[in-house]
Amino acid sequence: MEIFLSSQSSQFSGFGLSDLEDENDSPGSVSPPSSVRTSDLSFDEESEVGSDLSDRNPDSDIEEDNDELPDSDGEFESQLSEIPSSQLTSVSDDDFWSEQLEDIEIPDFNEMTGPVHMLPLNAQAVDFFQLFFEERFFQHLSEQTNLYAEQTSENDQHWEEVTTDEIKAFIGINILMGVMQLASYRLYWSSDPFLGNTGIRSVMTENRFSKLYQYIHVNNNQTAVPRDTEGFDKLHKVRPIINMVDHTFKDHYKPKQNQTVDEAMVKYKGRFSIKQYMPGKPIKRGMKVWMRADSTSGYCHQFNVYMGKDDPNKGPKLGEKVVKLLCKDLKWKGHHIYMDRYFTSVPLFRCLERNGIYGCGTIKCTAVGLPEDITDPPRMARGESIARQNGNLVATVWQDKKKVHFLSTNSNPTGEGSTFRRLKNGTRIEINRSPPVEGYHNYMGGVDRNNQLRAKTPVGRPAKKWWKYLFFHIINLCITNAFIVMNESVGYQSRKKRYSLLDFRIDIAKQLIGNFTKRNRRIVNQQPNNNHVSVRLNRTKRRCKWCTKQGEKKRKETVYGCSNCNIHLCRESCFEHYHQQHGLPFAI
Repeated sequence: MEIFLSSQSSQFSGFGLSDLEDENDSPGSVSPPSSVRTSDLSFDEESEVGSDLSDRNPDSDIEEDNDELPDSDGEFESQLSEIPSSQLTSVSDDDFWSEQLEDIEIPDFNEMTGPVHMLPLNAQAVDFFQLFFEERFFQHLSEQTNLYAEQTSENDQHWEEVTTDEIKAFIGINILMGVMQLASYRLYWSSDPFLGNTGIRSVMTENRFSKLYQYIHVNNNQTAVPRDTEGFDKLHKVRPIINMVDHTFKDHYKPKQNQTVDEAMVKYKGRFSIKQYMPGKPIKRGMKVWMRADSTSGYCHQFNVYMGKDDPNKGPKLGEKVVKLLCKDLKWKGHHIYMDRYFTSVPLFRCLERNGIYGCGTIKCTAVGLPEDITDPPRMARGESIARQNGNLVATVWQDKKKVHFLSTNSNPTGEGSTFRRLKNGTRIEINRSPPVEGYHNYMGGVDRNNQLRAKTPVGRPAKKWWKYLFFHIINLCITNAFIVMNESVGYQSRKKRYSLLDFRIDIAKQLIGNFTKRNRRIVNQQPNNNHVSVRLNRTKRRCKWCTKQGEKKRKETVYGCSNCNIHLCRESCFEHYHQQHGLPFAI
């Protein structure tokens, strides 16, 4: 077995599994003093603290607001570490913004980053996929699907229990359907050579696929807490898979320094109380998902489904609470978080800085706490900017086509940077760009990158149930994360010269299906031969294939058919028409 651990820091070049046990002890990491336990630290709201923290007792508790998010252990206690006052934004005077600009002081980032797994060097695409969508969960799906079918299909004579291998094949087929998208799932089983897929047809019948899609289930409905009762969970139907990937996404990839927090949409146009309408997004109607992703690769580290009016984090500080929730695992590690103006605020950035996290983002010009020079600046030429500073907190207004406002704790207020803009006459001009603008431009696209990786080849088919869209969305996330892990793992790149995400998806689908087949009969032989004759088949009467296809209202059954095609056909006319349409030689 090959143990693979990736790192961007040279000091981690020779380490073993023991180094994973306590990564906060790594040299150069941003950590609280020894008197403060990291597990006891939580994001605290603004408190009356002077700029000089040397006389504070690090063991004293900080009183927090009632809307504070608890740590994972459920405690609301928080203790303040002794960060040098020169590195801490002053919170004693909210109105103090200095025109004297100087470089910020933040520690270097020295955390271990990248893939973490124990796959052999000859690992296949499905092995990387199962780092996130674990083998035991296929067994869980088969058990829950059989249980749901037992609960609801007492009179369904066409249902038979599903196995783990068949669940794998079913998911593999859904991945292939995203690669080759057709208007109706029935077309994949079409006898038309321009539409039908012989590979999918050889795995299972159309009726079996339809039954699996009908009864596929993730959680037991009978264990759901009733509505208007404490503990009610709107996402009960998909809670097991959410809990699984919440751990696997964190376990197999250590976050890099630059992270993006943004929103993604899961397309859904049916009726569901958490459905959102966002006219400015490519997907205008669907379920909103908060996501934290790597700023360069697009790897999804953590996500949270927005529950609308029933969301526990709802309120005027929703954006702040979302960032705190998604960044809870990053405390004292020196990560840089990039976000847009929906999330950015002065209190949030001060809170993040006190917990060893630094941020950059656009901000509304009407946000509380910004100086008047930034909210109402004078007329500026394109490329000019104005900055005001309060410790590491830098507020900037930059003139592009319009004025854009930025807030950061990880960028110097001044520096060299430029970009190009095209005028109406076609001329390209170079304009200045300050460090906060430069950083935001370079590292804000993490979630958008993840959306692009998922958008071209969605997984699954349209359904009536909302949870199936979320279920296949999570499978799609597992595929994209697995592809990123494989690409960043040294020695695991495919032998193929250009191995794309599309190739990776196809390989996962094929390897999930394997040699599984549910069919009891062969596919129609499309190759010409002289053995197509009408004979009496040694079984009971069945519907005529040709009559059914022509839409005959009266049910026609026959014991005759073609032994080579292995289908029932009425003698003479139906047998003749069917073989003429498929270009097959026949004899009556």
